Amino acid sequence: MIGIWGTGNKQAAAWKITIYLSIGSIILLVGLIGLYLMVPEKDRTFDIAKLQAMASHGVFAGQGAYWIFFLLLLGFGTLVSLFPFHTWAPQAYAAAPVPVAMLHAGVLKKFGLYGL
Repeated sequence: MIGIWGTGNKQAAAWKITIYLSIGSIILLVGLIGLYLMVPEKDRTFDIAKLQAMASHGVFAGQGAYWIFFLLLLGFGTLVSLFPFHTWAPQAYAAAPVPVAMLHAGVLKKFGLYGL
Protein backbone atom coordinates (compact mmCIF):
# COMPACT_ATOMS: atom_id res chain seq x y z
CA MET A 1 0.00 0.00 0.00
CA ILE A 2 2.92 2.31 0.68
CA GLY A 3 4.51 1.48 -2.68
CA ILE A 4 1.30 2.21 -4.60
CA TRP A 5 -0.41 5.08 -2.76
CA GLY A 6 2.48 6.54 -0.79
CA THR A 7 4.27 9.83 -1.32
CA GLY A 8 7.88 10.89 -1.55
CA ASN A 9 10.40 8.05 -1.68
CA LYS A 10 7.63 5.46 -1.49
CA GLN A 11 9.39 2.60 -3.29
CA ALA A 12 12.44 2.68 -1.03
CA ALA A 13 10.24 2.89 2.07
CA ALA A 14 8.08 0.01 0.87
CA TRP A 15 11.09 -2.21 0.20
CA LYS A 16 12.74 -1.32 3.50
CA ILE A 17 9.63 -2.07 5.55
CA THR A 18 9.08 -5.31 3.64
CA ILE A 19 12.63 -6.53 4.21
CA TYR A 20 12.82 -5.56 7.88
CA LEU A 21 9.41 -6.97 8.79
CA SER A 22 9.91 -10.16 6.80
CA ILE A 23 13.24 -10.92 8.45
CA GLY A 24 11.81 -10.02 11.87
CA SER A 25 8.82 -12.28 11.28
CA ILE A 26 11.01 -15.19 10.20
CA ILE A 27 13.15 -14.79 13.32
CA LEU A 28 9.98 -14.66 15.41
CA LEU A 29 8.67 -17.81 13.72
CA VAL A 30 11.92 -19.66 14.45
CA GLY A 31 11.67 -18.60 18.11
CA LEU A 32 8.06 -19.74 18.40
CA ILE A 33 8.85 -23.09 16.78
CA GLY A 34 11.76 -23.48 19.20
CA LEU A 35 9.46 -22.68 22.10
CA TYR A 36 7.00 -25.29 20.86
CA LEU A 37 9.74 -27.91 20.53
CA MET A 38 11.02 -27.28 24.07
CA VAL A 39 7.90 -28.90 25.50
CA PRO A 40 7.96 -32.71 25.59
CA GLU A 41 5.84 -34.14 22.78
CA LYS A 42 3.21 -35.72 25.04
CA ASP A 43 2.68 -32.43 26.93
CA ARG A 44 2.32 -30.02 23.98
CA THR A 45 -0.76 -27.86 24.33
CA PHE A 46 -2.13 -24.38 23.71
CA ASP A 47 -3.82 -24.20 27.12
CA ILE A 48 -2.33 -21.18 28.89
CA ALA A 49 -2.96 -22.58 32.38
CA LYS A 50 -1.11 -25.80 31.54
CA LEU A 51 1.73 -23.86 29.96
CA GLN A 52 2.06 -21.71 33.09
CA ALA A 53 2.12 -24.85 35.25
CA MET A 54 4.86 -26.32 33.05
CA ALA A 55 6.83 -23.09 33.27
CA SER A 56 6.68 -23.18 37.07
CA HIS A 57 8.05 -26.74 36.95
CA GLY A 58 11.03 -25.66 34.84
CA VAL A 59 10.07 -27.08 31.44
CA PHE A 60 11.22 -23.87 29.75
CA ALA A 61 14.55 -23.69 31.60
CA GLY A 62 18.02 -24.36 30.29
CA GLN A 63 20.43 -23.02 27.72
CA GLY A 64 17.85 -23.27 24.90
CA ALA A 65 15.54 -20.91 26.75
CA TYR A 66 18.08 -18.08 26.47
CA TRP A 67 18.27 -18.51 22.70
CA ILE A 68 14.52 -18.66 22.36
CA PHE A 69 14.16 -15.51 24.49
CA PHE A 70 16.73 -13.77 22.30
CA LEU A 71 14.93 -14.81 19.09
CA LEU A 72 11.54 -13.70 20.41
CA LEU A 73 12.99 -10.39 21.63
CA LEU A 74 14.65 -9.79 18.27
CA GLY A 75 11.52 -10.71 16.29
CA PHE A 76 9.04 -8.73 18.38
CA GLY A 77 11.55 -5.89 18.74
CA THR A 78 11.77 -5.57 14.97
CA LEU A 79 7.98 -5.40 14.69
CA VAL A 80 7.80 -2.74 17.42
CA SER A 81 10.83 -0.96 15.91
CA LEU A 82 13.05 -1.00 18.97
CA PHE A 83 16.57 0.39 18.67
CA PRO A 84 18.57 -0.53 16.52
CA PHE A 85 15.84 -2.05 14.32
CA HIS A 86 13.88 1.17 14.00
CA THR A 87 15.24 2.69 10.81
CA TRP A 88 12.32 1.44 8.72
CA ALA A 89 9.63 3.15 10.80
CA PRO A 90 10.27 6.86 10.05
CA GLN A 91 10.49 6.26 6.31
CA ALA A 92 7.38 4.09 6.34
CA TYR A 93 5.32 6.60 8.32
CA ALA A 94 6.53 9.51 6.18
CA ALA A 95 5.74 7.80 2.89
CA ALA A 96 2.51 6.06 3.90
CA PRO A 97 -0.93 7.55 3.35
CA VAL A 98 -2.71 8.39 6.62
CA PRO A 99 -5.04 5.35 6.68
CA VAL A 100 -2.10 3.01 6.03
CA ALA A 101 -0.03 4.62 8.77
CA MET A 102 -2.95 4.31 11.19
CA LEU A 103 -3.44 0.65 10.27
CA HIS A 104 0.26 0.04 10.67
CA ALA A 105 0.43 1.68 14.08
CA GLY A 106 -2.82 0.18 15.27
CA VAL A 107 -2.16 -3.41 14.27
CA LEU A 108 1.49 -4.21 13.66
CA LYS A 109 3.07 -2.19 16.43
CA LYS A 110 0.50 -3.37 18.96
CA PHE A 111 1.08 -6.98 17.94
CA GLY A 112 4.79 -6.65 18.60
CA LEU A 113 4.29 -4.75 21.83
CA TYR A 114 1.77 -7.21 23.24
CA GLY A 115 4.08 -10.04 22.22
CA LEU A 116 6.91 -8.49 24.17
